[in-house]
Amino acid sequence: MLRARVVVDLSRLRNAPQLFAFTPRMMSEAAAVADSRWSGQMKTAFSTEGGSTGEKWPPLSPKYLAWKQGQRAAGRQKNRALIAAYRAGKSRFLKQHQAMSTRILVLSGVMRDDYSFRDNPGHVAEGVYLSPTRGLINLGARGPKFYGYHTTGTRTMPRRDPLRRTSQQMRHVFDGIVDVVRAHFARAFRAARQAGY
Repeated sequence: MLRARVVVDLSRLRNAPQLFAFTPRMMSEAAAVADSRWSGQMKTAFSTEGGSTGEKWPPLSPKYLAWKQGQRAAGRQKNRALIAAYRAGKSRFLKQHQAMSTRILVLSGVMRDDYSFRDNPGHVAEGVYLSPTRGLINLGARGPKFYGYHTTGTRTMPRRDPLRRTSQQMRHVFDGIVDVVRAHFARAFRAARQAGY
């Protein structure tokens, strides 16, 4: 499983009252906000082939690019047959539709979509309540081992890390988390004042 983690830790605040404790609901809300920002950055990273992350992904080797172009041509031919059968009323579904691409880190689009779209089965966006002063937010994707190989590179393949972010991009994600935490604490503070604390 590959994912990026954001750890939110209040335990370093001295004398943090129980009033300002994390809750499972707050962690879930924070994860949703962080994910909307993170997913947008993932879409941009894939469309710019890493350019938006501050590290443009190395080009494909000529041999692999030729293979991908062959796969794309075969996929187009298969897709034409599927679409023709669908239009002729011989098939109700286009489930086997194959979207092949020669873009870097995109062959069928499954990995890109797992990272970028919340409704994909491999997408990870979860807020984990650990304790009243600790929470964990997991963002990224669950998938086959090759997801990780792109992040680290291998002996035969250069590193093309879709999880890389600039400090400004990380600040944008973290600011969303902070906004949720602030709003939660403000509600708790108002409730405490109304209760006479």
